[in-house]
Amino acid sequence: PVLIWICSRLFGRSGKPPTVTENDLPRVTLLIVAHNEEDVIEFRLHNALLAQYPANKLEIVVASDGCTDHTPALVRRFAHRGVRLLHTPHRRGKAATLNWAISQLTGDILVLSDANTQIDPTAVSSLVRWFADPDVGIEWPLALEVGGLTTEAFERALDVALSAEARQMAVECAARASRGVEQ
Repeated sequence: PVLIWICSRLFGRSGKPPTVTENDLPRVTLLIVAHNEEDVIEFRLHNALLAQYPANKLEIVVASDGCTDHTPALVRRFAHRGVRLLHTPHRRGKAATLNWAISQLTGDILVLSDANTQIDPTAVSSLVRWFADPDVGIEWPLALEVGGLTTEAFERALDVALSAEARQMAVECAARASRGVEQ
């Protein structure tokens, strides 16, 4: 983490994202995979609906992974507010449920969130504005893990390419730091 921070300060971009008009914002899907989350799902959905992002460009989806509690019923109560439920009656596991759900989503950018996570209402807009810069890209599918950095999310984050030049500088910076550690 320290090495990444140093490289970002030496070779990174300015601290301000590009200015983007509402019309130019991408469609975003906030995907929540849930298994028996009846204790927290309503609170999570209320939090998701507070997102300061145009409602016509934000898709909120809960993928229910074989829930045996009231999670699907609670999510259905939010349908009139645009929340979509994808329900599979049999438990498949988080990875299989993610793969199944992703094929049914419409967003240009995918933000993953756990059911027990709360995020700042400006988080989605703050994240996606960076993608208005043509030098910013990521390998598909873009998945941003909100609320905890898993190994998979970290590996995906490493795939982000601000530009070929920035990627090369980061590699060189890491190599220099590695040689310094070895000596």
